[in-house]
Formats: sequence, structure tokens, C-alpha cells
Amino acid sequence: MEWFDGDLTRRLVFTNETEVVCTQGRLSLLKAKTGIARPDSMRLLSLWRPLRSHIRRLKTSEAMVRAIAYQREQDFVKHGRIIGQFRNQRLLFLVKEALKAHGRRGDVEVFDGKSGGQPMTFEQQYRLFNSAFLAFGPQGTGLANILWMQNADCHRRPAVIEFICSADTMHSFGCWNWQNSQKVLSIKSTWAISGGAFWTRYFHVWLLRTPLPGKVWIDEKGFNRSLYEALRPFRL
Repeated sequence: MEWFDGDLTRRLVFTNETEVVCTQGRLSLLKAKTGIARPDSMRLLSLWRPLRSHIRRLKTSEAMVRAIAYQREQDFVKHGRIIGQFRNQRLLFLVKEALKAHGRRGDVEVFDGKSGGQPMTFEQQYRLFNSAFLAFGPQGTGLANILWMQNADCHRRPAVIEFICSADTMHSFGCWNWQNSQKVLSIKSTWAISGGAFWTRYFHVWLLRTPLPGKVWIDEKGFNRSLYEALRPFRL
């Protein structure tokens, strides 16, 4: 918080609910919640537009020079939607070939939330995603970093390709919930939670089941089509 908005941080006071607080001026009290009933309740443009404007006022934009591959590692992820090392390499190959076809350099930066074996700071994650013209990967917490991607302009907005659960992954871990003692398909999306992520060009690609336990794959044809459409405005 100190990195994001130092002035706001200095005006915030965190207290326990049972603690008595005395103040000489006006006081705004926000009661902490343990969770949000439905992420869809955050899908409010009245929330996201001011937040995006605030970020632009506070932070300097980086040059958009990179593509980011968000990967969920089995040792650290507890909610499934894991593609696996071999297929992640396949994704990197497809993206590098598409970048070359569009005249972009072929480097793709892998993001798993760590740098040098340590969790990345908010500032590091901001600088990484703010400099990206493309981010792709399975639905998950790491994709929340698309918040930092630039507005650019109507024609050269950065692109996001998100892999989401499908009926084919109904029995894959991370793609279902219990409802009245029955398994039901759970199609979650960072796009929905982010109010439609209006500052990006957004693409969804279905996840597919695989014979490997605990692993999923993607609709490769759908990914390639989305990829080439995502890169088209950035063709050199």
C-alpha cells in the first residue's frame, strides 16, 4: 500500500473491532469483510473506472515491450487448472512463432508470482504487467495483475487471453463446485471480476480435459485464432 499510494497509506489507521479510537476530525469507518459472496458483485464500472484513473495519476507507464505467460505451478496452486510443464512449453512455442510472424521479438516472460525464488513485490508485478502488450494463461489469481496493464488507445490496447473451464473439464479439479450435494460446472473469469477489463482486448479460450490426472489443456485452435487477432494491432 505504501508503494501504491503513500499519501493514502499515511491517512489510514487499522484497528481491531473492539478497540476504542478517538479522533479530532471526520472519520470514515470501513468494516472489514471476511470475503465476498460472489465475485460478480465487483463487476461495477463505477468502481473500476475511478481506480484505473487513480493508477494513471500515481504511476508512470512503462514501454509496452513484452508478452507474459502466466503459469500455475502444481507445488503452489491449490485450486487446479494446471497445464503442466510440457504443455506450457508448447504454449510458449506457439506464442513465439506468432510473435515472429507479426515482426515482434520472440521473447516471452513467464510469470508465476516469484522472482529469484521469492514472492514478487506489488511494484515488481506492476512494472512487469504495465510493460506487457499481451498476457495469457489459465484463470487464476495471477491474472488479477491485468489491472496494471495500460489503456494505450482504442486500436493498440494490450490483449489478454484467458483460459477458462468448459463442460469438457467438468470433472477437472478447479472447474466445479458443490451445489446441493452435486458437482456443477464453475466457469470463473478474471474478465467478469474486473468489470469487463475495458482497458484491454479480451479473449476467452476453453480449457479441455487430458488423460493426465490433475492436468488440463486448451482448445489449441481457439488459442491460435485469439493469439493472431490479439497481436494484429501490434504487427511491425
